[in-house]
Amino acid sequence: MTFNSIYERWKDEKSKTLKPVSLATYGMLAEGYILPEVGEKESVSEPDFLAVREAALRKGASPKTAEDVSVLLMGILRYAARNGWWPMPAWSVKTGNTRNRREASVLTLAQERILLRYCESSRSPRDIGLYLAVTAGLRMGELALLKWQDIDEENALLHVRGDESAPRDLPLAPDQLQLLLEEAKTRPGNHYIVSDREVPAKLKVIRGHLQRVFRTLRIPDHPYKDLRDTFAVRCLETGCPYSTLARLMGVTRIDSLVKMYNAFLPEDSRSRMCKMMKALQ
Repeated sequence: MTFNSIYERWKDEKSKTLKPVSLATYGMLAEGYILPEVGEKESVSEPDFLAVREAALRKGASPKTAEDVSVLLMGILRYAARNGWWPMPAWSVKTGNTRNRREASVLTLAQERILLRYCESSRSPRDIGLYLAVTAGLRMGELALLKWQDIDEENALLHVRGDESAPRDLPLAPDQLQLLLEEAKTRPGNHYIVSDREVPAKLKVIRGHLQRVFRTLRIPDHPYKDLRDTFAVRCLETGCPYSTLARLMGVTRIDSLVKMYNAFLPEDSRSRMCKMMKALQ
């Protein structure tokens, strides 16, 4: 049995449990990076496994995306072994845990300002999406599924109904609300914001647009998740409690936010210690 055949069976099974956005993301990784390298093979050796990751990097994938590709490939190999189609290779014990915890990487304040001024000036649907990614911390799947009618003028809220997360309402600052309403008044409410059509934009379209904007603005390339991380760090820098940040980002575990972002706030920790000592005097 070839890897292509196993992948098709894996995809059919996952389609019953995965949400469409997740399945589309896995499909993009598999069909873009994995199948061209090992699709016709009837076994995957350790050199083959490593070659898939290297090929992804050569094609322009970020290190994080290359790690995602490796994790997906290993997951499909385990699926094949569970079903008795392929034996689980002995080398998988050594290579299987390819993903290290990703450190947050954020835009500098100057870079963020350049990006926001660009988006505010352009106001194309895709750039409105990037504006919301930075100023509202949306996941990519949430952004893709956001419609113009999700802007709640009366309550100054953004109704986030993403495919991979629980629904939540985000409060909008006056500047955010004004910009969104100015654009929404000329567009059908049932159109998705980023695509400005009745069908949502594909995730690869959002990624590609972000890369082009960074090149235009001469900002070092960042994956989409760095925009969400930038939002989190800016909130914390302005004194936002972790409990509030968790609600804004749709995260259930506060400790995961602390582990991810606490390193960005050493001076905040020092200032709070000084305030505590001053209060005791």
